[in-house]
Amino acid sequence: MTNRGDIECWLTDMDGVLVHENHPVPGAAELLQQWRDEDKPFFAAINADPIVMEHFAQTLTRQQSDDLVHRLSAALNESGMTMFAAEERASGRFIGMIGLRPVPTKLPIAPAVELGWRLNSDVWGQGLATEGARAALRTGFEEYGLNRQLAYTTPRNRASRRVMEKIGLLRNKAADFDHPNISSDHPLRRQIVYEVDRDRWLSSPLAAVSR
Repeated sequence: MTNRGDIECWLTDMDGVLVHENHPVPGAAELLQQWRDEDKPFFAAINADPIVMEHFAQTLTRQQSDDLVHRLSAALNESGMTMFAAEERASGRFIGMIGLRPVPTKLPIAPAVELGWRLNSDVWGQGLATEGARAALRTGFEEYGLNRQLAYTTPRNRASRRVMEKIGLLRNKAADFDHPNISSDHPLRRQIVYEVDRDRWLSSPLAAVSR
């Protein structure tokens, strides 16, 4: 498997998962890494897949997908966190992204840190999103010292909502919002919010599961 750039930290965690980064993010069956040019066509295919993008306002063009990679790489330099490129540990195959990033300032829920994931549809149902998101959540609290983390999606996105619930996020109906980048008559404009604060998470049995 190809190493990426100035990767300094290696560790093995749950179920022998290997993760490396300047900011290590232990997971279960994924390798989370800095983005590289070789990832771009595979990520573009994921972003152009109508199944993956069902709960987004639109699929992305190749240029839009590449621009997203650029923003994610820049976010790591600016804030020390990002959505990392995710590879399947057993095969080394690129499967999408998992990680943390600051919520865009234009959203009503800002300032906050968003926990997110987007994976190739052919790896759905294997628990990879749950394990990767749980690991990123732990890293946010234990490595970055965050006080609160959240995730948001559309009401229809039951798969992502199940992941949020499995890793210990709780619905915050008061924080639900209309996405400013989506037209007022679009069925996906409404976004629902799940979140958890550090103290609640640390006192939860799920915190022990993440280790």
